[in-house]
Amino acid sequence: MFSSFNNLRYVSLENTKYATNFSYIFSGCYNLLHINALDSSNVVNMYQAFGYTYNLTTENFPQLNTEKVQNFDYAFTGCPNMRAIPNLSFNSTISAHAMFYNSGFRDNTVKVVLPNATRISSMFAYCYALIDAPQVEADNATSIEALFSNCIYLANVPEYSFPKATSAGYLFANCYNLKEISTLFLPNVYTMSGTFYSCSGLTKLPEWDTSK
Repeated sequence: MFSSFNNLRYVSLENTKYATNFSYIFSGCYNLLHINALDSSNVVNMYQAFGYTYNLTTENFPQLNTEKVQNFDYAFTGCPNMRAIPNLSFNSTISAHAMFYNSGFRDNTVKVVLPNATRISSMFAYCYALIDAPQVEADNATSIEALFSNCIYLANVPEYSFPKATSAGYLFANCYNLKEISTLFLPNVYTMSGTFYSCSGLTKLPEWDTSK
């Protein structure tokens, strides 16, 4: 709708309750500073909705109803000033691929719960400011490849359990400052190509069943 409106700074959209597709709605609005209101109660698709809104911050982001959103792919990619995860519902989310790719996300206080998601690959990849990884609960995720790849300052990782994941390829690739991973429950993973590629600071690997 407003994709690449470079001069757009302030937005208030209260009459969008019948909208179901917000893909690219503000993508590339480099100078967007504030979204005052946005009715997303029936939206199912937020593909790259806020991608590359360089000046948008979490503080100037509206409270959204995302109960029906199934696709969050690239939703906040390239948002350097989005430093915390907005308070969103992921109850209906199926895919959150590269949702925060190359963003300034650094606040890990929000627990990310995606009960129905099957694809969370690259969700936090290239989050260059991330030091402490957030808690992520995604018991049905099968695709977790490159989840934290290229988070170059990532140092601390909580216990993770992805019981249905089948590939952990490049999961922590190029996380140079990562030193230790305590628990990683991946009972069905059969591909581990590049899982810890270039993790030069890693001194202790987690124990897990690699029989598959």
